[in-house]
Amino acid sequence: MAIYINGKRVDGNGGGKSPKKETKIIDEIAAGEVFTHDGPVEVTGNIGAGATVKIENGGLHVKGDVEDGANLKVEDSGNGNVSISGGDIVGGNIRISGNFSSVSIGNISGGGSDENNLTVDGTTGNDVVLYSGHKIDIKAAGNGLKAEAGHSFKAQSIGDNAEVESGHSLTAGDVGTDAELDAGHSMSIGRLGDNSYAVSGHSFNGSSIGKACKVRAGHSLNVAEAHESALFKAGHSKNIGRIIGDEPEVKPAAPQQNNTPQIRHIDRRNKKDP
Repeated sequence: MAIYINGKRVDGNGGGKSPKKETKIIDEIAAGEVFTHDGPVEVTGNIGAGATVKIENGGLHVKGDVEDGANLKVEDSGNGNVSISGGDIVGGNIRISGNFSSVSIGNISGGGSDENNLTVDGTTGNDVVLYSGHKIDIKAAGNGLKAEAGHSFKAQSIGDNAEVESGHSLTAGDVGTDAELDAGHSMSIGRLGDNSYAVSGHSFNGSSIGKACKVRAGHSLNVAEAHESALFKAGHSKNIGRIIGDEPEVKPAAPQQNNTPQIRHIDRRNKKDP
């Protein structure tokens, strides 16, 4: 691990980055298979149900689908650089030791290399687990998704009961019910399903927030439409455009009644006098 303080290398282990590894291209990963690789991997087909995939020092790009119960993990091996400059420490697996009269550490940020991304072009099934040291970018995910991204997470849609955490930004178009979302900095959601919880360290922007949702933003919160039962908290500004309630119950139409007055006709013919 190379260490720099104010732009000067101080670990004395020589310079330069490790050579970039060549991408390994494979057709598919079978259901239940355990696949590990050092370096970037591209899967042109699908990753089967229940497969376990671990990629070190490179990204994972799946051009097909990820089937139910698969577990995908992309991370570096801790050989990245650590830079200390202007009071900031950036990197992973940091150890600081020695005798210091005064030490102050703030704004520690990780997230790995931008080469350690996890991308799925196809659909992501139910109960899938995703981990990336940097970015996760998927399209449609099923129910029970568990995802953690060191830097950012992005999805077009997520099913019910999702648990998603990102170190910086989290973006999703449509989120199902009972979701738990956590972003270190910003969060942008199209629709947040009922009974969901979302927290962002800085800003939150949403189009539609469902029933009994709880949303918290460290700084600004902006929502176009929200159910009246949703709860919001913001460290700075809070703007809710439109509050909606439950749709009124539609009662069945009453049976049609005939209001025409009834006329009684008395036939006096062939009537004898008393």
